[in-house]
Amino acid sequence: MVERAGKGHADTLFRMGLIYFEGGIVSKAAEQGDALAQTNLGAIYANGDGVERDDARAYAWTSLAAGQGNETAKRNRTMLRQTMTTGDLLGGWALTVRLRGQIRERTAAR
Repeated sequence: MVERAGKGHADTLFRMGLIYFEGGIVSKAAEQGDALAQTNLGAIYANGDGVERDDARAYAWTSLAAGQGNETAKRNRTMLRQTMTTGDLLGGWALTVRLRGQIRERTAAR
């Protein structure tokens, strides 16, 4: 598992993150486009689990996963929209666009 994670395999990075979230393993998998990691990172930001609560970041990561068809992310995004301010929603949308571009660049470079 460690060897695969060291090679940057998103699925392995995410699973290791479930075992121990050490400030970045889930983030690394999410940044590589793993929808399950993105869903969970969105929930981490939405709930403030070990990080400062940030609705815009929660929305962005959740939207990326929802865009890949993750049903949990789709439900979470709907719930987030109901409680977000217009400013946070616009910020979340802009961050979604920026993150999507960064992920595409990273995955294209591999």
